Amino acid sequence: MNLRLNRTGFPGFAFFDLGNVLVSFDHQTCIDQLSKVTGAEAESIRKALFDSGLQDRYETGQVECRQFAEQLRGDLKCESTDAEIIEAVSAIFTPKLDILPILQRLKAESVPMAILSNTCRGHWEWILQQNWPVISGWFSHCVLSYEIRSMKPAIEIYEACERLAACPPEWIFFTDDREENVRTAAERGWQVHLFRTATELQPDLDNWLNKVSTFN
Repeated sequence: MNLRLNRTGFPGFAFFDLGNVLVSFDHQTCIDQLSKVTGAEAESIRKALFDSGLQDRYETGQVECRQFAEQLRGDLKCESTDAEIIEAVSAIFTPKLDILPILQRLKAESVPMAILSNTCRGHWEWILQQNWPVISGWFSHCVLSYEIRSMKPAIEIYEACERLAACPPEWIFFTDDREENVRTAAERGWQVHLFRTATELQPDLDNWLNKVSTFN
């Protein structure tokens, strides 16, 4: 991750969660696809992937793609290839196009934006390959848990964002769909929004823009 500040003239900084804000995802699709390529039952997959903590280790960079696939292959007693396993766990996303007008508005206002996400290399690289409009062209940086080796709501990943933003915490805006993630950001002084829909996001974002613009 490049922590060099790319300042645009706007004094604040906006961070967007990835899952359920910019893209939707479905863990059941992951389980179904893994079952298809490995022949394992859903309950065995759930235990091997989630209950064991393997997915969390993958998302904090403790295991790389090859190690992740090897672990699942051993736990599920299958002969699936690394590529088959990574594709099965990664092809679970769809773009949330209703967020595009908000991204367009912020870009028009010259607001620097970044993605702040708990994600793994396999998921992130799969999403980039799709060239979806919700990902391309808006974000100057991406703060990703597998690179930082810290997951929201752990403090370290927020500290990385603050170094990137290089502005007072109250000038940072953050939206995420998980309460514990926005709560930690709010405790650090950030302006936050618990994401449900793009329509509900707009008023909080407008308030933040109006407040921070007075310091421009």
